[in-house]
Amino acid sequence: MKIYQYHTSPRYRPSRAFSLMELLLAVSISVVIIGALYTVFHHTQRALLSSVTQVDVLESGRQAMDIITRDLSQISASDIGGATNLLCFQSPAYKPVRQALVGGAVRTNILHELYFLSRFNRDWSQIGYRVLFASNGVGTLARLSYATNFYNRRPDSNMLAQVARIVINQEPTNYLTLAEGVIHFRIQAYDDMGLLMSWDTTNRFTNKWMYPQLLLGTNVFLWKDREPTETRFAFLSNALPAYLELEVGVLEPRARDQFQAFAAGSVMAERFISNRAGQVHLFRQRIPLRESSPFYTKLP
Repeated sequence: MKIYQYHTSPRYRPSRAFSLMELLLAVSISVVIIGALYTVFHHTQRALLSSVTQVDVLESGRQAMDIITRDLSQISASDIGGATNLLCFQSPAYKPVRQALVGGAVRTNILHELYFLSRFNRDWSQIGYRVLFASNGVGTLARLSYATNFYNRRPDSNMLAQVARIVINQEPTNYLTLAEGVIHFRIQAYDDMGLLMSWDTTNRFTNKWMYPQLLLGTNVFLWKDREPTETRFAFLSNALPAYLELEVGVLEPRARDQFQAFAAGSVMAERFISNRAGQVHLFRQRIPLRESSPFYTKLP
């Protein structure tokens, strides 16, 4: 007869610590996990910050466009011989900034100065738009208005010329800030047929069949600006363009801060900004002028 005995109590085994290899393996795995989590959180934070930055830039640009659009749509003609209704030219204080685009193209960022008359009932206002503090080509888009009663002026008074001098000589603290980081502010005039009014197409306006009563060089002036591709223009008396096309380019805050750290006009600054075309948000809108018509555009 065989007897089997089963021992239910566990065998005694001596206590054993972790080996050095096990500790190193555990630490390595922990480091990899922590590093992966940090990378994920870092990219998430960058994406959120980038989203917030783009929202701020878009809101700033849209707000500026809304204000300028409302002002431009209310441009009025003075109906005074020799008086300027609308004046636009490239700012002489700043050098244009050029940026490389896809396919080898180059975009030239222009900073214009714009002055015009606006009327509400019998009250006239002269409004100016400029880009301030743009020694390196990126600055602050600002607005300044000067109100006056038209009937307090002499009939031959040129109100816009007076306000242009007032605006230019104003302290920066008197301006209303619209947008920061503006690298491009450009205005172009279009006639009532939707064609661009530029200095290199002035021969078109001498066509009496298309423009039978337009007095080019009398009430409408188109000159070549500092950049050969740009046009300075002025509309006098009761002349106004049919449309104004507005372009505003806003540079993202981080790129703007990095760009302003370079010396203005330096080679490093130009090289840096030329490769940042993707960080410029461009807003464009064509605005019809309420008082513009073939009568206002073509009659002297």
